[in-house]
Amino acid sequence: MSGGSGGEAGVSVLIVDDDAGDRKQLRRLLAQALPRAQVFEAEDAGAAEAFDACEPDLILLDHMLPGTTGLELMSRLSAPWPKAAVVMMTGQGSEEIAKEAILNGAIDYLPKTGLTEELLRRVALSSIGIARSRWYAAERQAELSSFCDVLIHDFKAPIRSAEFLAEQIVEDLEDEDLDSLSQSAQLLQKTARQMSALVQSLATHIRADRSTAPVERVSLERVVDTALTALQREIAENGAEVTVDTAALLVCCNPAELAQVLQNLLANAIKYAGGRRPEIRITAARLDRPDEPERAEMLRLCVADNGIGIPAENARAVFDPFKRLPSALAVPGTGLGLATCRKVVKRYGGRIWCEPGREVGTVFCIELPVDLPRAAEDVAPTSGQTARA
Repeated sequence: MSGGSGGEAGVSVLIVDDDAGDRKQLRRLLAQALPRAQVFEAEDAGAAEAFDACEPDLILLDHMLPGTTGLELMSRLSAPWPKAAVVMMTGQGSEEIAKEAILNGAIDYLPKTGLTEELLRRVALSSIGIARSRWYAAERQAELSSFCDVLIHDFKAPIRSAEFLAEQIVEDLEDEDLDSLSQSAQLLQKTARQMSALVQSLATHIRADRSTAPVERVSLERVVDTALTALQREIAENGAEVTVDTAALLVCCNPAELAQVLQNLLANAIKYAGGRRPEIRITAARLDRPDEPERAEMLRLCVADNGIGIPAENARAVFDPFKRLPSALAVPGTGLGLATCRKVVKRYGGRIWCEPGREVGTVFCIELPVDLPRAAEDVAPTSGQTARA
């Protein structure tokens, strides 16, 4: 397996073919068809499944591979890379193979013979657009299903509570019990605030991937200061100790949105302190990865706390919508905060994760690009989506 195309911004392509000559020919055509693309190679199924340099936008998959076929491998590659467009390729054109490939999830089919730069470019761009639209539609459908579930489940209790309290208020008015009336009214207000908070969380989560807020290179110190200012009251009330070591670093983001992400992580650190005095450390460093050109210009921001922690087996699940750990159920929340953070970070071309295996506390890390993305010339955005540079 080998990296390609000089680290230029653009789409990433994975060629899976056991024939070195065919891989060389595809690489040559891709250099002309998609000059800004990053091109990688895998000579067999094992190398393709072990590939982890990036999430490919396009997979050019040979129909016949040692010990397997492209059709058999396709589903195994689609699982980790659901957004990738798979284009099946074979040395001999066959309508039957083309039909079978499409039925098994391939976006398109190309015979290697007579393949031209223009044909490859046209098929590559259209396939990537279709694959992204399919993935987006599937994600939205799954999300809408989850929203229905949470609305049905999470609103039942506060609605029943509001109904009961309203009845109690009527009784208190009839009995002229002002003390009880005041107490019931306060509880009703609290219930209304809980429902309002849930609706707001849902709205924020839905809009997180539709934002048109401008992205710019900004001082990370400015972003951190914004988040800390917004949480001044919570920090003071809980006696939280926050230390910051971000140096004079720049990051590519919308400052208000990234501040909101950081604010969410800090608020969680305070909320889930587990009875301890919250101790939070914010650090950042520029990454130096000469062997990984596609991730070289990145900044890593970490938020570490001394709270209740997250079990290693839940380190990935905490970013799923509506996912709340058993240890956190006693603390009010909707289970949407970290899922929304992930949406925002991914929109910037970054990633967010939780470092598992700590005995005490949690460390959340975010990697973000330092530089603004170049204009996306290789892939036109499909409806409802933004092309990735």
